[in-house]
Amino acid sequence: MNIMSSQAASTTSSLGALVPCATQASKFQKEMQLGWHGMVIALDKALESEAPLELTKEALVRNVYADSEGEVPDAAMSASLWLAEYLAAQHAHLDALPSTVVLKGRLSWAEAFAVDQQT
Repeated sequence: MNIMSSQAASTTSSLGALVPCATQASKFQKEMQLGWHGMVIALDKALESEAPLELTKEALVRNVYADSEGEVPDAAMSASLWLAEYLAAQHAHLDALPSTVVLKGRLSWAEAFAVDQQT
């Protein structure tokens, strides 16, 4: 066997070992994409609801703070409420921007607030 043949055989065997890893990575990427899509849909529904803050908080608890078994840490409730209020403040701020500013891509963000400054 010459040098080129041995390198080709080595490369082929290495690629064969990678195929299951690539397939597994693709599976995990698909799961992440579906999870992200579900969270976006839940947040959209929350924003359009009669109680957007409460539903946003619930969507965040389920999709951001819960572990793989669905367990939620104690601190997650206050953290999700703060994040829901932060998202609501950003949504209101962005909604108030003139369309000409948005179309020019000159977005700004509302000031962040500390946890103890929640309204």
